[in-house]
Amino acid sequence: MSRSITVKIKAVYGEEKVYPVCADAQTFADLAGTRTLTIGTIEHIKRLGYRVELVTQSKLANMLGA
Repeated sequence: MSRSITVKIKAVYGEEKVYPVCADAQTFADLAGTRTLTIGTIEHIKRLGYRVELVTQSKLANMLGA
């Protein structure tokens, strides 16, 4: 069985941050005590056998609320 988490990347004041999208990703962020997932946390998640899937969305879609 392949396990995966879904995340999205947002630029915050010019710095890219990784935000959880699915419940499992949010659980990992909660365990880490953060709102975002750091590179170190993602490395640990991968060592547990999870794949990290990235949701991409254009800036125009974000502006339109899509």
